[in-house]
Amino acid sequence: MYRIIFFTGDQSLSGGTEKACANVADMLVESASSEVEIVSNFITKPKHFFQAKKTVRQTFFFKSKKNSKVKNFLLFFLYPFWVIKKKPHMVVAVESINFLYFFFLMVINPSCRLVCWEHFNASSDLGVTRRRWARWLASRYADKIIVLSEEDRGYWRANYKQSIDKIAVIPNAADCFFAKGKRGAAEIFGKERIVLAAGRLEYQKGFDLLLKAWSSIDPVVRKDWKLRIAGTGSQLANLKSMREDLKLVDSVSFIGLVEDMDVEYGRASLFVLSSRFEGFGLVLVEALSRGVPCVSFGCPAGPSEIIIDGVNGLLVKNGQVCALGTALSFLLADPLRINALAENSLSGLERFSPESVRSAWLRLIENGSVVSL
Repeated sequence: MYRIIFFTGDQSLSGGTEKACANVADMLVESASSEVEIVSNFITKPKHFFQAKKTVRQTFFFKSKKNSKVKNFLLFFLYPFWVIKKKPHMVVAVESINFLYFFFLMVINPSCRLVCWEHFNASSDLGVTRRRWARWLASRYADKIIVLSEEDRGYWRANYKQSIDKIAVIPNAADCFFAKGKRGAAEIFGKERIVLAAGRLEYQKGFDLLLKAWSSIDPVVRKDWKLRIAGTGSQLANLKSMREDLKLVDSVSFIGLVEDMDVEYGRASLFVLSSRFEGFGLVLVEALSRGVPCVSFGCPAGPSEIIIDGVNGLLVKNGQVCALGTALSFLLADPLRINALAENSLSGLERFSPESVRSAWLRLIENGSVVSL
């Protein structure tokens, strides 16, 4: 029986990092070979958006981020205290910035394995200096660095050369796959014609670019189509104002935080990702695994390893709003093109299956080696 502890920022949140952490924890306890605990620095929501199985122990250090500077300082001592108390086989910093709090663990040199699980891409630090320091520490002192894409492994190798031999790629997993052929043209093109987008309403996700691209489509082409944007964030008011300025109120809806995205994927004919940069792009895997083809910027990092251009979706040059609008227009003008992509939606998704991802994590736990997926 292996004891694994995941140290994360706030497992109560609704982002892709929290979903991936819950999914991997569930996979490992299901294997019957691991005892898994998720420890959050903070818990700011009364209920976890992504609930791990009851057999996954979940706890936290602080209930709020009030006096966060003091609390962040205390984490340097709480992490090693917890490790000494629990004596795990392996500890995982969920997101590289949390590897910073392993500092005293490196001094103590515990018998457990130290793993850094990167959820952003190493070409961006999101303006947080601490993240650069944490990555530097991980490049030297982590036993293994897990990244989500080959592209990001390249960024780590370029920026942190000491980490070349310890980086492995384990992508996030789709939580289900639809049966091939289950969705036919009649189901995809019923009464509703919906293009779906989802993510935090923040600068990174580029929904302002998406609104501009949507407005560039000939109104005749998009007149029967609706763009539904799922998610919450600080940019909601600005995006709603932009929607009004572009006269898109009738065709664009902000539907807020969605607890059951399967319902939205089931209604959608097409998924679009307009991010300026990504850690991976889990929503693309989720959409494709449910038979929904995708249009995406080829942003760093992840989409170009998920979408096979012209097979299960379309990739356009990162940040090129006109190109995104053209790609969407090309598909909306002829739904049969969307149907052809939908038929191939599972192409190349085998390595994102729960079985493949679980096997990679188990190899890491059992012997420290990973054959990158």
